[in-house]
Amino acid sequence: MRIEGQGPVEPGRVYRPEAGEQRSVPARAGQAAAVDEVALSREARFRQELLTRLRSLPEVREELIADIRRRLAAGTYTVSDGELAEAIIREIEGRHSS
Repeated sequence: MRIEGQGPVEPGRVYRPEAGEQRSVPARAGQAAAVDEVALSREARFRQELLTRLRSLPEVREELIADIRRRLAAGTYTVSDGELAEAIIREIEGRHSS
């Protein structure tokens, strides 16, 4: 088998940065270490806030479940045919999009 390409790789070149690349240099004793900074866009901060709020919500809304159970027991819980059909379609579409 014959492999053709760029030729042999110099081991020292593999670990040297290319021209223009910056290497991190550890701080010496008595010198302050470099600090990395990240600046988030307003949209990114907004999304982060929404995720934080979402994660703080309970996974199961106990009050809603208790209300529906009371209405079922009393026979006053009703769902229209259209609402039922829409819920079934949303469920089916959700299964196929995953």
